[in-house]
Amino acid sequence: MVVGVPDRPGIAAAIFEPLAKANISVDTIVQNASIQNITDLTFTVARSELAKAMKVVEPIARTIGARNA
Repeated sequence: MVVGVPDRPGIAAAIFEPLAKANISVDTIVQNASIQNITDLTFTVARSELAKAMKVVEPIARTIGARNA
């Protein structure tokens, strides 16, 4: 889950494209309704890919200004 994501065009792509390039399959994606232009993105990956996914997502979360990943 990436919490406190700025709700603007291209943000989801900034998160999911690097995951795809790392060959990490994302199964389910849920984006909460935006409140004051901030949203949360929740997604699932295989347990065996979790550590790899976190290494990809954490620096992106910091770059886009999310509260945490």
